[in-house]
Amino acid sequence: MQIQKSMKKEIGNQYEKDDIIDSTGFRSKARIHQSTYRANVIEVDFDEYGNRLTKEAGLSGLNFYNGFDIFKAVRSRYKKYKKGLYSDMLRSEHIPFNLFIPFEKDKQYCTKILNAFLGESILSVDEIKIEYAPSPAEKYLKDKTSFDVYIEYTHIDGKKGIIGIEVKYTEHEYALKKKIKRGEMC
Repeated sequence: MQIQKSMKKEIGNQYEKDDIIDSTGFRSKARIHQSTYRANVIEVDFDEYGNRLTKEAGLSGLNFYNGFDIFKAVRSRYKKYKKGLYSDMLRSEHIPFNLFIPFEKDKQYCTKILNAFLGESILSVDEIKIEYAPSPAEKYLKDKTSFDVYIEYTHIDGKKGIIGIEVKYTEHEYALKKKIKRGEMC
C-alpha cells in the first residue's frame, strides 16, 4: 500500500475541549505532540484531528514501531480495522503492542526488566499476551474486561504467577466501585 506523504507539515486540527476534559493540560499537550510527530516525522495527512492517522496510514501500520513484527502481531489479533488502535495516536491501545511485543521476542530480557522493579523475584517470564482475558472470568477479573498486558511468570520459589497491566495514555481511569479504596483489589 502506497501512503501519500504530506507536502506541507500541517499539525492539523486540535480539540478545543481538551483542557475542559483534562484540567491538567496533559491531554492537549499530548495531542499537539502526536500531531507534530505525525506531520514532521511520519509525514502523512491527518483524519479529523492532527493526532489521527488516515485509515490508509493506519492500515499500513504507522501507529506502531516498525520492527519486531509488531504490526504482524496486531493484524493477527485484530483482523479488521479498529480506528482507536490503528489510527488514533492519542489513545493507549497501540502502546502495549509497541512495548510488550519486543519483550515477547526476548523473555529473558523481559525477566531482567521486571526483576529491576520486583526485587529479583521472577525466575522466568513464561508468556505475554496483549488484550487478554483469562478464563474462567470469575476466577480473575470477574467481568468481561481484559488485561492490556497479561504476563505469566515463574517465581523464584517455583510457583506460578501473573502480572496484569492496564495502560492509559490520555484516557481516564476506570471509576472505583463503592467502598473500594485506591490500591485495593476490586
